[in-house]
Amino acid sequence: MAACDVGVFTSCMCFIASILTLIEGIMYLVLRLEGMDVAFKHCDFLEEDCNYRWRGIFSFRPNVFFDVWTPLFLGVLGTSVHVQSFKFCFFFEWLLPHNYLQYAFFML
Repeated sequence: MAACDVGVFTSCMCFIASILTLIEGIMYLVLRLEGMDVAFKHCDFLEEDCNYRWRGIFSFRPNVFFDVWTPLFLGVLGTSVHVQSFKFCFFFEWLLPHNYLQYAFFML
């Protein structure tokens, strides 16, 4: 039987949690985008409240932005701790934990 210490077991559980968070973020975006379309014919050039449903997803308002994009972003970050190909840029090296104590705080 293979030796399994607490660190390896915890790391595997965190990897599974990160993958599930990534899947949740993707599913949430797909469900929010389902049935949306962009109106070009009914909108003037500077008309207000045109395509308001898109602003519910693609917005920089903090209450919308963090609600929609946080699960996807944290899922990619958490998964990239274990999968090197998910590290898209040097910024990930700066954000990701380098020891188990930082990893524990990251997963909280």
